[in-house]
Amino acid sequence: MIDLMTDLGVVMTPKLNFTNHIDGLIARASQKFGLLKRHCDVITSIKGRRTLYISLVRALFEHCSQVWRPISSSNISKFEKIQRRAVKWIFNETHASYSDTDYANKLASLKLMSIKDRFTYSDLSLFHKIFNDTVPISLPPYLHRLSTSDLRRNTRSQVLRDDMQVVCTERSRLESFDQSYFHRVHLEWNSLPLSIRKIHEHALFTSNLRHFLFNGRSLSALDAVT
Repeated sequence: MIDLMTDLGVVMTPKLNFTNHIDGLIARASQKFGLLKRHCDVITSIKGRRTLYISLVRALFEHCSQVWRPISSSNISKFEKIQRRAVKWIFNETHASYSDTDYANKLASLKLMSIKDRFTYSDLSLFHKIFNDTVPISLPPYLHRLSTSDLRRNTRSQVLRDDMQVVCTERSRLESFDQSYFHRVHLEWNSLPLSIRKIHEHALFTSNLRHFLFNGRSLSALDAVT
């Protein structure tokens, strides 16, 4: 029996468990960040260090993240710890102690999302293309857009419905299904404001999505967030 398999650089078990992949990524990211600290200390500007972190460390977390992204808070915190260390390095405050509020404020000043929000951004960015048929990937048979008849049947529901929402017709029986990309992302999609889901142009959608995830409130003319 094959215990582990690798496809497109993603390590998984036959039961679609990605713990080994996540642990391997954490080790690689820690190694890359260690190299940055040792060999790039001559770069002292916040902008320069931020760029190095995004391109050499955080980029590791974004390869096929729609497939393997962690769901549990314990696994997400492993990635967040690396970013927290990187933020201290970017500000040349390696030995400082950040509270959660301090860390959130530092992320805001760097225009960086939390790792959890970044994973959600990647999920939704791809799903927007799928939903609008701009990539050769179709919704699975168990997902479909709400039809006019669906909306009529839900007129008495307390939950607001619209034809930009996606519903799942498959009953969940396995945790791996709950955590799979399409099941997970259709819930994330439905939770977005209709004003964002209605945007067809992808660049405008991702810009508004970044602002929404970063601010958690109505959109306004803000600087770009990455």
